[in-house]
Amino acid sequence: MLCRLHWLTKEKYSELAKSQRRLMLGILQRKMAKVAPKLRDHLTLVYAIETKHWLVAGTFHEKSITYG
Repeated sequence: MLCRLHWLTKEKYSELAKSQRRLMLGILQRKMAKVAPKLRDHLTLVYAIETKHWLVAGTFHEKSITYG
C-alpha cells in the first residue's frame, strides 16, 4: 500500500472541500462535459455488442476473455 503524506494547508483544504461539494452536487466541469457524451456512446455500443443487439450483430467478432 502506498501512502502519500503532505501538509494540508487552509487553501488546499478549501479547494478540496469545494471539489468534493461539486462532485456531490453532480456539477460537471467543462472537461467532463466534453467527455461524457463520448463515454456514454462507447458504453452503449459495448452493451449492444455484449447483448448481441440486431443492429450490431455480425459487425463485431467475439473475443474470449482470459484471466490470469
